[in-house]
Amino acid sequence: MNFFKERKPRRKILCFGDSLTEGFWMNGFKFHPYSLRLTQCLKENNIKDVECVTAGVSGERSTSMVGRLPRIIQKVKILEILFLSIHVNISLFILML
Repeated sequence: MNFFKERKPRRKILCFGDSLTEGFWMNGFKFHPYSLRLTQCLKENNIKDVECVTAGVSGERSTSMVGRLPRIIQKVKILEILFLSIHVNISLFILML
């Protein structure tokens, strides 16, 4: 048995965004990020070598997200998929300017 067998790095999905990504629920008294459900669905379909990383911040504006995203990607390192979620009301407000 080889205990020093090289392990394949886990693939990572980054869920990045604002309160929707963080899982803001019940006026902020509870949080349930969608990445938990995504992880559950992957496991139910026998996809177990994937890690979902939640990087949501409630109340964050898109201008702050732009600065935060490169730092988060650098921390995650091996990234295969990026889910980017920006609150619709903020996006529409920016488009109306």
